[in-house]
Amino acid sequence: MSAYFYASEIGLEVPELSFYDTSNSEILALHSLAREEGAQLIIGPLLKPQVSTLQGVRNLGVPTLALNTPEFSNTQSRQFYQFALAPENEIEQIVQRAWNSGLRRAAILSPLESESGYFTRKRNNFIQRWQSLGGKIVADEVFQNDFTSVIENLIDISDSELRKESLEDLIRTGVEFTPRRRQDIDFIFLIAEPGAARQINPSLAYLYAGDIP
Repeated sequence: MSAYFYASEIGLEVPELSFYDTSNSEILALHSLAREEGAQLIIGPLLKPQVSTLQGVRNLGVPTLALNTPEFSNTQSRQFYQFALAPENEIEQIVQRAWNSGLRRAAILSPLESESGYFTRKRNNFIQRWQSLGGKIVADEVFQNDFTSVIENLIDISDSELRKESLEDLIRTGVEFTPRRRQDIDFIFLIAEPGAARQINPSLAYLYAGDIP
């Protein structure tokens, strides 16, 4: 719609649009009505059950772009297309890119769960896909507000601090010290809202993990 209004403002040719309310309608009847009224392309519906209904129709008559992921993989019509911002699609791309880059050992950093279960869904989907390829999960931490301590646990900076303290006790003097993170993490799968992510990324750099993808 943004592109449509922009094109209209600068005088470009735009298609004629008609809008149909799918909230209280039988989707097949509404789809048929839109075609009868001259639709050459149908965009929608949004709801998964309606998308799945259209997916099972052999002759849709016109190209139909559904805005959700259908429940089944088999589509009856070559005129059926789907576009959705599903977490599963995003995670599939992340997993494939990491694997094709030669990364094999992942650490997971994710928020304390919300009521919707959205974060757990993304986390579990990533674990399932990653392990199905043969990848390993070497660390898994959950954060709420204190990012620094959680990141320290994730990359084992605290163990490095303990080794330094043990050495000082042994030789009875202070030592020059640069903490060393664990070296078996190839990349971090981070699930975070934008505000938290903007704090976590510099925290990783501060804690000697800024080079981890």
